Amino acid sequence: LAYILKTAKEKGASRIEASQKAEDDWVRTIIEKARLVADFQEKCTPGYYNNEGNINRKPQNGFYGAGPIEFFSLMKKWRSKGNLEGLELTKQ
Repeated sequence: LAYILKTAKEKGASRIEASQKAEDDWVRTIIEKARLVADFQEKCTPGYYNNEGNINRKPQNGFYGAGPIEFFSLMKKWRSKGNLEGLELTKQ
């Protein structure tokens, strides 16, 4: 978040929004990655990470299912592009 705010400020933007395509792509990714841990979460003790055992939850509201290492690698790759891909900046 700090990177996004810093870069937007440097570009003179006062408003930051995700593009519809970026949002749709991210939701699709979250749903696909949720499948990787679905069996585990169904068998897990009910709690925060599996929506108190509710297996019918919407996967797009969940976590990045491929784990933190892959997630941080994805974020590092996105940041290295330096263009805030998928975000729309507005100067007001």
